[in-house]
Amino acid sequence: MSANGRASEARWCEHLSESAEMSAGAATTTSPASESAAKAHAPNMKQAMTAAFNTSATAYTELLDNKCLLGIYEMFVDHVVALVADNPEAQILDIASASGEPAVGIARKLSSARVVASDIADGMVDSGRKRTAGMGITNVEWAKVDAEDISAFQAHTFDAVTCSLGLMFMEMTTAVNEFGRVLKPRGGVALSVWQTVDKFPLANIFASVAREFDEASATRGALEIATRFGDPKPILQALEASGFTNIQCKEIEVKFQVILDNWLDILFKMPFPLKAAIAACEARGEADVRERMGKRLKEVLAEGGYLVDEGKGVCIPNNHAWFITATKKAV
Repeated sequence: MSANGRASEARWCEHLSESAEMSAGAATTTSPASESAAKAHAPNMKQAMTAAFNTSATAYTELLDNKCLLGIYEMFVDHVVALVADNPEAQILDIASASGEPAVGIARKLSSARVVASDIADGMVDSGRKRTAGMGITNVEWAKVDAEDISAFQAHTFDAVTCSLGLMFMEMTTAVNEFGRVLKPRGGVALSVWQTVDKFPLANIFASVAREFDEASATRGALEIATRFGDPKPILQALEASGFTNIQCKEIEVKFQVILDNWLDILFKMPFPLKAAIAACEARGEADVRERMGKRLKEVLAEGGYLVDEGKGVCIPNNHAWFITATKKAV
């Protein structure tokens, strides 16, 4: 990996360690000065992030059921369907699947394929398992898996590996190497990551409102994690170093949309800075935090033209991501 790639991984460890503490409502601490010291904090970060997603699993599933992210999961489905067109019984692994996307979309299109949906959070796995059962989808299996160690799966098992908006929260090179290990020769990988902060209005809006209530809940570090691959070059280099070819990267536009009567309550339950700010304010004994934040968030969304259906929903377009695909070299 290049020097820039190594520096990116070091910054990831620092910021992710900070953000794990922020998501748990703790005060920020001094970041480790070296990459090795930063990596020592990764287990604590992973535990905190897992806990955050465990507590938001039900809300996240409700968002997925209402197609909250438009323009991204369709890319995965189309790519994988074309990739395994000559192999109806293909085996597909979805990493960081949360409660089942893009795994569910792929399984619906490929009814004879075996799709393994995996996530590090028990809550997400349990919620996803209930979701697919309720949909009557029988070709999705669920597994609790840490993307940086998928040793539960043997080498050369899968025809495709997918990971949507999860790679930012992993030690990227380790994860990419694991993806390559479990893929069959000529198997394909499909990944997506957010672009730069200025192309991510969803995160900026939520962070700005959270910051008005609690500065520590929306520090720059949290946004830097989510957008650390705004320049996708480190991922492309890691894929090449791990034995991938036909590496392609394209820009996609993602629309965040929630049209539900309880959309505000759902957003407050998600692992966004809003949730952390509410927890921090309530810990200080502040009153009516949710009501005040809800009012302020609606004001900001209305100013930007993001409220829809007379305030019964929110729609934030123009969130930009990278969609990256590659093929594992033949042996």
